[in-house]
Amino acid sequence: MSIQSVDRSLAILKLLAREKRMTATAVSERLGVHQTTASRLLLSLLKEGLVRKTDYRSFCLDYGALVFAGEALASFPLIKSSTAVCNRLAREHGLSATVAMLREGRLLYLTRTNTDLSIVLVDTTAFPVHQSSLGLLLSHALGRGEGEAVLAESLAQAGGGVAEASRLYDLAESSISPDGVLYLESFHRNRFNAALRFTAEGESLGLCLFSENESLPLEKVTPLLQNGVKDILASAK
Repeated sequence: MSIQSVDRSLAILKLLAREKRMTATAVSERLGVHQTTASRLLLSLLKEGLVRKTDYRSFCLDYGALVFAGEALASFPLIKSSTAVCNRLAREHGLSATVAMLREGRLLYLTRTNTDLSIVLVDTTAFPVHQSSLGLLLSHALGRGEGEAVLAESLAQAGGGVAEASRLYDLAESSISPDGVLYLESFHRNRFNAALRFTAEGESLGLCLFSENESLPLEKVTPLLQNGVKDILASAK
């Protein structure tokens, strides 16, 4: 298979992950290729068990994609260690916890653990970067130019503008403690949000604790974040 075919096949898998179901015609239009090319690539993916036909014309992801994803998860010890730490923090302190990174201007959550101990792994849902304390923290770490651009792109999808992006960048800058914790009270629907950035495997990530029902002061949440990051890094080695 040529490099071009590999690139197009990956693009098809990404399209189906977002759109859930598409015809060969729709795929060809989105990729800008002839329908016969789209059909050939879809049939190759069908043969590999990565896609299946939902009816005579439409395709969607098949469970073979989950087999690949499940095997791939083993290559990311950060997911396992982040899930364990977030679950412990939720269980012991009654707080929601999450670990995420910025990828292509969007938040990629390695794990999310809620106070009811429900766990979500690898969440790529498009939660607005500008409405997330982790989004503000990680955008700020990029520096003003690139950070504001990420926030502006997120705001644009919600009808906001560049001035608001600058304000949010300034909010992040003024809300980061000497220990590096971004702490916000009454931010969107949460009573408090607290996030700490760390680096692992060459990636900039953040651990966040938050609650809709209770508020935890900065001096109490800081050691929870610091110890949580320490445990994540130790377990991921």
